[in-house]
Amino acid sequence: MPDYFRAGCVCAEKITNNYKSHKKREAFLKNKSVRKAKWLAKRWGQNSLGSFYCTKEGHNILLFKDPHKPRYFWKIDKQPVSKWYTDLQVAKRDIWYYMEMQRQPNKW
Repeated sequence: MPDYFRAGCVCAEKITNNYKSHKKREAFLKNKSVRKAKWLAKRWGQNSLGSFYCTKEGHNILLFKDPHKPRYFWKIDKQPVSKWYTDLQVAKRDIWYYMEMQRQPNKW
């Protein structure tokens, strides 16, 4: 049997007698979900070589397309930080995860 259980925000408040942290956590997770959805729906620019680019929080993000194979590689501010991807949406998702990890301790 697990040492945890799931509860909604209101129930969690009543169980723990903490009426602030659960609402903050729920708001944080909802905002994160909205940011991810907007990122995945974002329109990227495309250059003549078929590579994609965008700017986020002052950082240049380049998603390079291999001219010989259907695969992609990405860089942020001219620093390579990824592996090869065969799916463009998976590459964009991983870029989002990378940016979220950089955002947490305010690394940007």
